[in-house]
Parts: sequence; structure tokens; C-alpha cells
Amino acid sequence: MLFAGAFDAPAPVGCVTWCLADMTLAELGAIGELIGGIGVVVTLIYLAVQIHQNTKQQRFTSASSLWEGLSRAYDPAYLGDNMSAYRKGLAAETTSPDEHMTFIFLSFRTFSHFYQIFDSHRKGYVEDGMLEMNRNVLTNFLGAPGARAYWVETGRRLFPDDYSKWVDSLLADADMLPEDARFWVGSGWHTV
Repeated sequence: MLFAGAFDAPAPVGCVTWCLADMTLAELGAIGELIGGIGVVVTLIYLAVQIHQNTKQQRFTSASSLWEGLSRAYDPAYLGDNMSAYRKGLAAETTSPDEHMTFIFLSFRTFSHFYQIFDSHRKGYVEDGMLEMNRNVLTNFLGAPGARAYWVETGRRLFPDDYSKWVDSLLADADMLPEDARFWVGSGWHTV
């Protein structure tokens, strides 16, 4: 026997008075379960940290995507005479049929972008601060007479009721804004 008598020596003074050779299988099993339980707890803590970091990354990605969406919503405004049509539409000036359609499509894109943020917030993908900031931008946008007219006459029928009610509540807020506090002032964009 290779290990015969290897564990028979008395424990040195000051050392632990038990050793693995003196333990029963049940005691060894209990130690194994304890070590396994500690491993499970450490793994769960690690997974919780990873999930938290992933959630933060997903929110950042979502916010970035929404801002990119707002940017893209206005892309067509920069093509050809579209900016002139959009400006005239926002000011509720007389437009040609083509300018009117350009304004309608650009307004729909704008309200669609804000709907995406509203819906993402409702589903928990966007934090309150992001919705509040976009709420303020939309309130100022609704301060433009043409934007308000588009929403009242056409836009509110195109979107779900909960969003339409939310935008309708912003109309009153837009009315409360002093002229010089709006992005839209007279015939041009106010540079705040």
C-alpha cells in the first residue's frame, strides 16, 4: 500500500486537529455542498453585474439610435427646395401643392420620430430624462403654427390614442411658451 500509515501521524501542536482522512463521506459531501453553494452565489453576483452592464449598454444604444432617428427624420429637408417648403409650412404660409406635400411628409416623419421615443419610453427602453427632453423639443415644435395645424388637422388621426392624447396635452404647453422662448419665431428658426 503506497499510502499506508501516511495519515496515522498525530497532528502537530497548534495545527488543526482534524484532517480530511478523519472525515466521513457525509462530512466531505457537506463541505463540497458548501463550496458549491459559494460558487453558485459568486456566479449569480457575476451574472447580476453583467446583466446590469448589458442593460446600461442597451439603453445607451437605444438612446443613440433615437437621436440618430431624429437626425434622419430631417434629412429630406436638406434636399433641393425642401427646406423652403418646410419653413413655409411651419410658418403656415401659402405653399404650392408640391411644397404642401413636402411639408406634410416631413411633419409626419417628425411626429413619427417622437412617437418612437414615446413608445420606447412606455416599454421601458427609454429613461424619463430622454422622454422629458424630447417632450420639450416637441412642445417647441408645436409652437410653430404649421406644425400645430398639421397635428390638429391630420397627424393626430394617424397615431395611437395614447400618443395622440400626450401630444394634445403638449399643445396647451406650447400655448404657454412666450414667443421668444420658442424655437420657432416669426419666419425663421430661433437660435437658442
